[in-house]
Amino acid sequence: MREIKFRAWHEEEKKMWADVGTDGFGGIILDTENMGLKPLKGKAIIMQFTGLLDKNGKEIYEGDIYCQEVWMFGDSEGLQVGEIVYDTSRFCVKYPWGASVLRFTGEVIGNIYENPELLEKK
Repeated sequence: MREIKFRAWHEEEKKMWADVGTDGFGGIILDTENMGLKPLKGKAIIMQFTGLLDKNGKEIYEGDIYCQEVWMFGDSEGLQVGEIVYDTSRFCVKYPWGASVLRFTGEVIGNIYENPELLEKK
């Protein structure tokens, strides 16, 4: 069974918080080993853990920027960069040209909030 956990991007603080949950009343709380429970005031964007690890053992979350080799019609299209999204009842990589199955051969290279430039066309 996949572990259910979340992280949050706090827009006002411009900071990613790990291991977040809710208080059941819509208030987001932060749960960390060092700080205990702390209300996270302001707007936060919640991202769910996919239950998968990249090729380096790093956890993959919604909103991560993922780089992997993409194959089409039996030919390699080279390394492609896309965003991890939840689409049609599954997690996948969203590229400018469409969505692809998330494979275990790629790696997380950032996220859309701290590293949006990684998704820009070169």
